[in-house]
Amino acid sequence: MVKVKICGITSYEDALAVTQAGADMLGLNFYKKSPRFVTAEAAADMAARLRDELGA
Repeated sequence: MVKVKICGITSYEDALAVTQAGADMLGLNFYKKSPRFVTAEAAADMAARLRDELGA
């Protein structure tokens, strides 16, 4: 079975959209020099909000 991962997620809204579109995994970038960098705190917040929204 093919799995789909969307990388470079920077916001909860994007994470929710790609999850609802069927992505199996999300990729977050923790490299500070990247334009798609997210903090660990922002990533944890996104994950918590997605769990609440999706019931995962």
